[in-house]
Amino acid sequence: YVRVLAKRKLLIFLFVLAGMLVAGALSFAMPRLYTTKPWEVIIEVGTIEGEMVKSPLQIIGELEQNLYTIPLSEKLDISPSQLPKIKASSPPDTNLVKFEIRSSDEEKARKILEGLAQIILQEQEERVNIRITSLEDQIKLLEQNVEILQKDRTQSSNIVLLLSRISDLKRELDTIAYPTIRKAPSTLQEPVSKFRFAFNIILGAILGLFFGTFFAFAADWRKKNPNGKT
Repeated sequence: YVRVLAKRKLLIFLFVLAGMLVAGALSFAMPRLYTTKPWEVIIEVGTIEGEMVKSPLQIIGELEQNLYTIPLSEKLDISPSQLPKIKASSPPDTNLVKFEIRSSDEEKARKILEGLAQIILQEQEERVNIRITSLEDQIKLLEQNVEILQKDRTQSSNIVLLLSRISDLKRELDTIAYPTIRKAPSTLQEPVSKFRFAFNIILGAILGLFFGTFFAFAADWRKKNPNGKT
């Protein structure tokens, strides 16, 4: 046995090397071959008077209570049971919310995350629009009052007060921010861990050694028995 192994050591080495190379290549290819991939979308909540329309923690709580399940299933016209589990998180001290799912269906993953983001954004946009309309109506009414008072020179002090109020309302209007999608639905490439990479290389080397040894003995037997006789 030792003689055969020593004689065919180059063949065995090539098998071991091939096994390690194949294992290394598969280690980097495996993340793309996963049955499911992580997908995420990040939204930024709207603000009114410097305050968030709805806090990220409140949105996360509503998601955990499945308050978005029915609206989302109706929007996408799919059964609630077909929706994958959606995870939500928020970086500390931000008005960002990240939603993440795992799915092997790229189109379905994008539609689910886009649909969820649109539902949340639409709800906040309605509240923002109501506040904007209210402020604009107040400004318009005050400006009309200013025009009326300007005809009376004795009303200068009242005009100043009204103009100050108009200025305050316009500043508040400028601080209002609509909710937005900060990061469109996209997949995340999971990195290959060092442990898994090393394990795959070792496994490839062992398999290469096994097959190399097998073919070494097979080649030696074939040389001794050219006609296939034992």
